Amino acid sequence: MKKLIILLLCTSIFSCSNKKNIQQSSQQRELADLAFKIKFYDFGNVSNDTILFAKYFFKNIGKNNLIINYVDPDCTCTGYSLSNDTISPGDSAFIELKFKTENKFGKQKIYTTVCANTETKMYSLILKANVIENN
Repeated sequence: MKKLIILLLCTSIFSCSNKKNIQQSSQQRELADLAFKIKFYDFGNVSNDTILFAKYFFKNIGKNNLIINYVDPDCTCTGYSLSNDTISPGDSAFIELKFKTENKFGKQKIYTTVCANTETKMYSLILKANVIENN
């Protein structure tokens, strides 16, 4: 009976381990690669009644389709649009951030996280501005 239990445990461990390796290797085959043209915008001094737009262009430099899983600005004052969430190898796309300076004062630094099917799981886009009072 003990031998049967040990045999079942070993079989279970090896089959789970094998499934994990198969999943990892299939995920690795599906990875893409991307390159941002620029990941940082500094708008300098802007008035507190401004809407800023920043376009972050990127290119799929991998051999597989690039899939943008999500874009997440760290502030509700920042909206975004994504030109395409699935980008073929060699193609380009962009993420546009829209930052409203209303009720903001002083130095602002907005971080936006981008997650894609790449080896680097997350990318950070930065939008910076110094919001001054509109006279």
